Amino acid sequence: MKLAHAILITVFAKEEESLAAVKEGLVALLAFDNPENENIMIEQRIATGFNERRISIFSTKLSKERHTFQFIRRLIGLISKKDMARIRKELESRVDEECNFFLRFEKGPWNEGRKLVLTDSGECYHIRMSVAAFPAKREVALAVLRELL
Repeated sequence: MKLAHAILITVFAKEEESLAAVKEGLVALLAFDNPENENIMIEQRIATGFNERRISIFSTKLSKERHTFQFIRRLIGLISKKDMARIRKELESRVDEECNFFLRFEKGPWNEGRKLVLTDSGECYHIRMSVAAFPAKREVALAVLRELL
């Protein structure tokens, strides 16, 4: 069963951070040891933040069904029971009218110890999943996610 049309994962890195460590963290979130072998590209863009500080934005998009399925399965296995209960409780506020499901995980605990910690703000890995809901309605997407979670 198709769970997602696409998954976008994004993380910002300030100029004083190790760009390699942030990129490695993004790659480690994926369900593949070598994303390039799967034709999954990690894109890096540069933006200017407050006080003219350079910010690197790393992102990747998963759109093949095999990739999205494996990523979701891995992600669910990494989320703690406490955070999973919170996601279930907050599910309605995490899904928009276009059937996108949003999650954020703290960057520090993931980069330092490969531990996912759910957050609503701060420096984090942003995940936006376009839920495969047929018909494409918010209520259907919520039902799909309730069954998944």
